[in-house]
Amino acid sequence: MSRHLTFIFFLVLSVQLEAQNLDSIWFLNYKKMFSEFFETMSEPNSINYDTSLYINATYRFTWLPSFHNPISITITGNGRDITAIGKFYCLDRPGDFQNLQSINVDTIQISWHVWLDFQKIKLEESLYWFLPENCISPKLDGAAWLIEGESQMGSKKVYLQSPRKNSSIYNIGLFFTSLFGYTDLY
Repeated sequence: MSRHLTFIFFLVLSVQLEAQNLDSIWFLNYKKMFSEFFETMSEPNSINYDTSLYINATYRFTWLPSFHNPISITITGNGRDITAIGKFYCLDRPGDFQNLQSINVDTIQISWHVWLDFQKIKLEESLYWFLPENCISPKLDGAAWLIEGESQMGSKKVYLQSPRKNSSIYNIGLFFTSLFGYTDLY
């Protein structure tokens, strides 16, 4: 009986270790994919912003879907001046960052109320500042998500793969894109 329990124990342990290895491979691939995307698009690989004042912060949402063009939106709050810059990339083929056709850039001002709603409700609801960097739950298909933050709370990156619709973390990405009228995320 004890040999069977020992075998089952080692079998479960090996399956768990293999799952962790697969998660690590997915995570490394995601980090590499975002790094290549930012390098090819001449974007900074991470956001960097002066957060010496409590009211200063910046956040970036980058969406790399399987079948659509990528989107990167950066929101910067400096006192009561809050700006969102949306970059909508048009590629020859989705996922082929080397064949960029054009980038449409749009800048909008955000009200103080919307900014506070984002920071106090959206981020707190999702426990963003407490999430691990690797929130990827490997699926066969989906979009790669990266949500970055730089504020008095510190610097944070969270990598995801197509979070569940209407989840609190999904609503962060939706918040960014809906500022520019885009609500079809996966």
